[in-house]
Amino acid sequence: MLQSPINTMIAMFFAFLLSGITYGIGNFDLRNSPMFSLNSFYNLIILLIYYSISLFVINKITNKSTLKEKALLTEDECAEYLNISIDELKNILRNDAEKKLGSSCYDTYAFIHYIDVKNGEKMFNKKELDEWIKYNLHTK
Repeated sequence: MLQSPINTMIAMFFAFLLSGITYGIGNFDLRNSPMFSLNSFYNLIILLIYYSISLFVINKITNKSTLKEKALLTEDECAEYLNISIDELKNILRNDAEKKLGSSCYDTYAFIHYIDVKNGEKMFNKKELDEWIKYNLHTK
Protein backbone atom coordinates (compact mmCIF):
# COMPACT_ATOMS: atom_id res chain seq x y z
CA MET A 1 0.00 0.00 0.00
CA LEU A 2 2.86 2.40 0.66
CA GLN A 3 4.28 1.80 -2.79
CA SER A 4 2.28 4.55 -4.51
CA PRO A 5 3.13 7.38 -2.03
CA ILE A 6 6.77 6.31 -2.06
CA ASN A 7 6.79 6.31 -5.87
CA THR A 8 5.24 9.78 -5.83
CA MET A 9 7.86 11.11 -3.43
CA ILE A 10 10.69 9.60 -5.48
CA ALA A 11 9.21 11.04 -8.68
CA MET A 12 8.95 14.50 -7.09
CA PHE A 13 12.56 14.28 -5.94
CA PHE A 14 13.72 13.41 -9.45
CA ALA A 15 11.50 16.13 -10.94
CA PHE A 16 13.08 18.78 -8.69
CA LEU A 17 16.54 17.38 -9.34
CA LEU A 18 16.08 17.35 -13.12
CA SER A 19 14.55 20.82 -13.19
CA GLY A 20 17.48 22.09 -11.10
CA ILE A 21 19.89 20.52 -13.56
CA THR A 22 17.97 22.05 -16.46
CA TYR A 23 18.16 25.52 -14.93
CA GLY A 24 21.80 25.03 -13.99
CA ILE A 25 22.73 24.10 -17.54
CA GLY A 26 20.63 26.88 -19.05
CA ASN A 27 22.06 29.51 -16.64
CA PHE A 28 18.58 30.75 -15.69
CA ASP A 29 18.53 33.35 -12.94
CA LEU A 30 15.12 33.16 -11.29
CA ARG A 31 15.92 35.28 -8.21
CA ASN A 32 14.74 38.52 -9.81
CA SER A 33 11.61 37.19 -11.53
CA PRO A 34 8.16 38.10 -10.16
CA MET A 35 6.28 35.33 -8.37
CA PHE A 36 3.49 34.84 -10.95
CA SER A 37 5.28 35.59 -14.17
CA LEU A 38 5.42 33.65 -17.40
CA ASN A 39 8.71 32.28 -16.12
CA SER A 40 6.92 30.72 -13.13
CA PHE A 41 4.39 29.16 -15.47
CA TYR A 42 7.22 27.62 -17.52
CA ASN A 43 8.85 26.38 -14.31
CA LEU A 44 5.63 24.65 -13.33
CA ILE A 45 5.23 23.06 -16.77
CA ILE A 46 8.84 21.80 -16.75
CA LEU A 47 8.41 20.44 -13.23
CA LEU A 48 5.16 18.65 -14.19
CA ILE A 49 6.77 17.12 -17.28
CA TYR A 50 9.72 15.84 -15.27
CA TYR A 51 7.36 14.57 -12.56
CA SER A 52 5.22 12.68 -15.09
CA ILE A 53 8.23 11.10 -16.76
CA SER A 54 9.80 10.12 -13.42
CA LEU A 55 6.57 8.61 -12.11
CA PHE A 56 6.04 6.66 -15.34
CA VAL A 57 9.56 5.20 -15.22
CA ILE A 58 9.32 4.35 -11.51
CA ASN A 59 5.93 2.64 -11.97
CA LYS A 60 7.26 0.62 -14.92
CA ILE A 61 10.25 -0.53 -12.87
CA THR A 62 8.20 -1.46 -9.80
CA ASN A 63 5.52 -3.13 -11.94
CA LYS A 64 8.16 -5.38 -13.53
CA SER A 65 9.48 -6.38 -10.12
CA THR A 66 5.99 -7.18 -8.77
CA LEU A 67 5.25 -9.12 -11.96
CA LYS A 68 8.24 -11.35 -11.22
CA GLU A 69 6.85 -12.14 -7.79
CA LYS A 70 3.34 -13.14 -8.93
CA ALA A 71 2.43 -16.77 -9.56
CA LEU A 72 -0.77 -16.15 -11.56
CA LEU A 73 -0.94 -13.52 -14.29
CA THR A 74 -3.85 -11.87 -16.09
CA GLU A 75 -3.94 -11.73 -19.89
CA ASP A 76 -2.37 -8.27 -19.92
CA GLU A 77 0.34 -9.32 -17.47
CA CYS A 78 0.96 -12.51 -19.45
CA ALA A 79 1.44 -10.52 -22.66
CA GLU A 80 3.79 -8.15 -20.85
CA TYR A 81 5.68 -11.09 -19.31
CA LEU A 82 6.11 -12.68 -22.75
CA ASN A 83 6.99 -9.27 -24.20
CA ILE A 84 4.29 -9.46 -26.86
CA SER A 85 1.11 -7.49 -27.52
CA ILE A 86 -2.24 -8.63 -26.17
CA ASP A 87 -3.39 -9.25 -29.76
CA GLU A 88 -0.40 -11.54 -30.39
CA LEU A 89 -1.23 -13.47 -27.21
CA LYS A 90 -4.86 -13.86 -28.29
CA ASN A 91 -3.71 -15.10 -31.71
CA ILE A 92 -1.43 -17.68 -30.07
CA LEU A 93 -4.28 -18.85 -27.81
CA ARG A 94 -6.67 -19.04 -30.79
CA ASN A 95 -4.15 -21.06 -32.84
CA ASP A 96 -3.47 -23.33 -29.84
CA ALA A 97 -7.20 -24.02 -29.46
CA GLU A 98 -7.49 -24.94 -33.16
CA LYS A 99 -4.48 -27.26 -32.97
CA LYS A 100 -5.79 -28.94 -29.80
CA LEU A 101 -9.10 -29.75 -31.49
CA GLY A 102 -7.31 -31.53 -34.30
CA SER A 103 -5.12 -33.74 -32.15
CA SER A 104 -5.85 -36.40 -29.59
CA CYS A 105 -2.50 -36.12 -27.80
CA TYR A 106 0.22 -33.49 -27.61
CA ASP A 107 3.26 -32.48 -25.60
CA THR A 108 2.31 -30.77 -22.36
CA TYR A 109 4.12 -27.52 -23.03
CA ALA A 110 3.32 -27.26 -26.74
CA PHE A 111 0.45 -24.91 -25.85
CA ILE A 112 -0.04 -22.06 -23.42
CA HIS A 113 -2.18 -23.33 -20.55
CA TYR A 114 -4.57 -21.07 -18.67
CA ILE A 115 -7.43 -21.16 -16.20
CA ASP A 116 -10.83 -19.77 -17.16
CA VAL A 117 -12.00 -17.79 -14.16
CA LYS A 118 -15.06 -15.60 -14.73
CA ASN A 119 -16.58 -13.67 -17.60
CA GLY A 120 -14.08 -15.18 -20.03
CA GLU A 121 -11.13 -13.90 -17.98
CA LYS A 122 -8.05 -16.09 -18.18
CA MET A 123 -5.30 -16.55 -15.62
CA PHE A 124 -1.87 -17.91 -16.53
CA ASN A 125 0.54 -19.78 -14.28
CA LYS A 126 3.95 -18.16 -14.59
CA LYS A 127 5.85 -21.44 -14.16
CA GLU A 128 3.80 -22.97 -16.97
CA LEU A 129 4.64 -19.98 -19.16
CA ASP A 130 8.33 -20.47 -18.42
CA GLU A 131 8.06 -24.12 -19.43
CA TRP A 132 6.18 -23.13 -22.62
CA ILE A 133 9.00 -20.72 -23.48
CA LYS A 134 11.65 -23.41 -22.90
CA TYR A 135 9.73 -25.95 -24.96
CA ASN A 136 9.27 -23.55 -27.88
CA LEU A 137 12.88 -22.41 -27.79
CA HIS A 138 14.09 -26.00 -28.15
CA THR A 139 11.55 -27.28 -30.67
CA LYS A 140 11.51 -24.41 -33.16
